[in-house]
Amino acid sequence: MSESSMSFREAELLEQYETPGAAEHYATGRWQQSRRARRSSAKEERIVGELLGMSGPHHTILDLPCGAGRFSQVLQAHSERLVRGDLAKSMLWQAAQASPTEVPAVRASAAAIPFTEASADMVFCFRLLHHFEHAPQRVEVLRELARVSRRWVIGTFFDRACLQAWRNQVRGKIGTRFSQSSESFGREAASAGLTVRRSRYLSKGISEQVVVLLEKNNHRDEVLLDLPSVRLERRTLVDGSCVAHKRYFFPHCGRRLEAAFRHTWKRPCRAQYEYENLIRLRAADVPTVTPHSWWCRRDGMGFVRDSWVASEWIEASSASDLGSISPAHPDLLDEEKLRTQLRDSIEKIHAAGCLYRGLHPRNVLITPSGPRWLDPAKCRWHHNPDSPSFQRDAAAEAARFWEEL
Repeated sequence: MSESSMSFREAELLEQYETPGAAEHYATGRWQQSRRARRSSAKEERIVGELLGMSGPHHTILDLPCGAGRFSQVLQAHSERLVRGDLAKSMLWQAAQASPTEVPAVRASAAAIPFTEASADMVFCFRLLHHFEHAPQRVEVLRELARVSRRWVIGTFFDRACLQAWRNQVRGKIGTRFSQSSESFGREAASAGLTVRRSRYLSKGISEQVVVLLEKNNHRDEVLLDLPSVRLERRTLVDGSCVAHKRYFFPHCGRRLEAAFRHTWKRPCRAQYEYENLIRLRAADVPTVTPHSWWCRRDGMGFVRDSWVASEWIEASSASDLGSISPAHPDLLDEEKLRTQLRDSIEKIHAAGCLYRGLHPRNVLITPSGPRWLDPAKCRWHHNPDSPSFQRDAAAEAARFWEEL
């Protein structure tokens, strides 16, 4: 497919949306004029929110094409910085008018984005690819989205295996919206260096619209732990910050049923427990890693399918690795000082009424500023830390820690 044909198709789309009144109708009428349109818009926002949560956390999200800013609210809720882009000036103006806060915007084509490589944690490209009839055009756009994204892309395509596409074909309604099979879209994504991680249908078998979460094949996030139900990654966001991303998931029905009797059925998930326990421990002046955010996805029965918690990444060794540490900071070699700091932090944990239950040397990082605790998902909190039973359990927990150390 020649570059001129791509430019011609973009020129057609630009003319369509720059028509007087078109952008205003898209902003105020297109998704509000009927109950069906409002229902579809609300469902799309829920799906997008789920996929954003599943792939988070994000620092910067690029919304291209942003249209009238319909998804700005949900995108801002899942990022620290949102950047809008669109080829139509009228759409950028409508999006700016609808936004209560000032959002950076740039006039840009999805086939030639004026940003450097990996400059956004997520690129959000909604309701665009179905406007291109030929596969090379779609691959060109997908390749450009992958170039600008650090790891994730959310896009859409029209699936031809549905009632809506069949009805249009029977009626001879060709139009300017082109559907394809999910297999062909997967091949096009692979050609652009992307892998489909999740597909969500607006209404499977009825509606053409499919929302997909795509992952860049050559991303640089490092997997540190990969077990059947836990995955730990070190993620580097576009602002240069690193986060420890721990994901808990229950891929099989049997594991979800087992987990239901433990802690996940219609109760806070493990990621939420870990996040909230870190907050409570920090409030009690216990030195812990800094929690950033958490997310959870449940099925229709209330069982947790997967969840994650993101916290501060600290480049340090755990107390269980003290024998192999050769740090540049001399204080880390002061065993007496280190033991005093560990003893003080354990006393603070128990004084707050917390039985850590993960009070192991592997769950404390040794840093120049002192120990930093992590992984408190199994903490149990007691209202009366002065009770004899709590004191007995706390003493046993502390003794076990020193024995393991």
